[in-house]
Amino acid sequence: MNAGKTRLWLALRFRRLPLTVLEIADPELPTAVIDGQRVKFTNSAAAAVGVQPGMDVTTTQILGARTVARNFALEQTAIEDLCEQLYQFTPHIERYSDRGEPGLVLEISTCLQLFGGLPSFMQLIQAFLDALPYGQVDLALGHTTEAAWLLSHHGYPLRDDELLVSPQLYIDRLNALPITDLESDPAVVERLVKSGFCVLGDIARQAGRSFESFTRRFGIAFTEYIQDVYGGDQGAGQGQLFAKPVVTFTPAEIFTEEVQFEYPVSSAGQLHLPMELLLQQLATFLRSRQLECQQIEWQLLDITRRVEAITVSSDIPQMQWPLLYDLTLTHLEGRELPFEVDTLRLICDETNSAQGHAQTLHFTPGKRQRAASQDCAHALAKLKARLGESAVYKISYQDARLPEHTNRLIGTAEKSFQALSATQEQGLRPTWLFSTPAPIEHRGDRLYWRGYLSLLTAPERIVGDWWEESIVRDYFLARRQDNLRVWIYMDLHTKQWFVHGVFA
Repeated sequence: MNAGKTRLWLALRFRRLPLTVLEIADPELPTAVIDGQRVKFTNSAAAAVGVQPGMDVTTTQILGARTVARNFALEQTAIEDLCEQLYQFTPHIERYSDRGEPGLVLEISTCLQLFGGLPSFMQLIQAFLDALPYGQVDLALGHTTEAAWLLSHHGYPLRDDELLVSPQLYIDRLNALPITDLESDPAVVERLVKSGFCVLGDIARQAGRSFESFTRRFGIAFTEYIQDVYGGDQGAGQGQLFAKPVVTFTPAEIFTEEVQFEYPVSSAGQLHLPMELLLQQLATFLRSRQLECQQIEWQLLDITRRVEAITVSSDIPQMQWPLLYDLTLTHLEGRELPFEVDTLRLICDETNSAQGHAQTLHFTPGKRQRAASQDCAHALAKLKARLGESAVYKISYQDARLPEHTNRLIGTAEKSFQALSATQEQGLRPTWLFSTPAPIEHRGDRLYWRGYLSLLTAPERIVGDWWEESIVRDYFLARRQDNLRVWIYMDLHTKQWFVHGVFA
């Protein structure tokens, strides 16, 4: 059986949101929102000329109504925005959709005391909804999420006895709902109607009398759905062992702050202090939420709202401000402002949780090692800010036949692969491999590359991939007359000699 106190849920069904989010030039004209070549929603003008949901496009146009395709992306954005705004009331927000009508269900029992009880809370919610541009919103309370959502089909005004938050009040309302309101498999609903079930109360009574036979008849999925509606142990058969976890909405953690100057700023040096202050505010924001960031964006705006953006990145996530400040100054060095700056804005819209990261204890050796690692990371970040991302890189090994293909350039934040194949481990390989082999001259019968060369080893034959250009080389260890050891090869196709690397 479910343990704990009874929860209370509030469902908000935004029936007209799919219509109101569309930018319609003249909302007074008959307009129908189309989804799958069928009318899904209409405005009052379209309804007045006879357009109804479910009508086909051709008939709708004959009746004089214009058709507009449904925009799910705009609806999703609107619902996201609603979740962000409703977060001021409760963190427990769950999205719902039934027959194309989007909505939200809020768990409110845990926050009623904060807002002075249910009547005060409902007044605040109603005032919030009245200020929205989405038209009609149907509300309903329930003792489960599914109950509140089903009851929002019809909407119920707040009653005095609802202050007791009694599940029986909502069960009585559920029992009176028609079977066709159920959000379940249409085939199951059709079978219920044919079997003589008219309202949800008929289902609850049948399941209560013979739970196992009801499950065999209509399936476990439908039975579990009915249990979710009624709350398991609240009048629809067997109780559930564990309560379903409450969904918690996590708002996007976005930092945006700006400084507006009293007079236009024409020099980059005058931006240093306000940038430092804004970065300190960002650091406070990140620490208070246990977040880190790797990228920020500065926006310079003039009085006409022209925008110049400067993106600052770090390979290592940051919670403190000094490195981001140093990188910002590096970007500004030698840079002329494109216009006189009226407003300086800092945006950080990509953050990661800092929880669970390993932390080094500040004993002396560890502290020195950590400081050295951070100094290296900071130096790399500054180099990239000054020279560009592509100018600073690491080298990673990759298995290949030809020596010039055995390494690749990777970013400094990536992990390099250093394990060599058996062939590479056993063969002679130089410390420094040239990116482009240097040609060797023939002087008489001797090889010459910045000095005469003498071969020291027998050849090691290396053959390229057969499906690509045919490459066959014989590699040798050679010594120059100044005792420098070099790795040379002869191309067996062209009979030409090259230096490919130098040994330490």
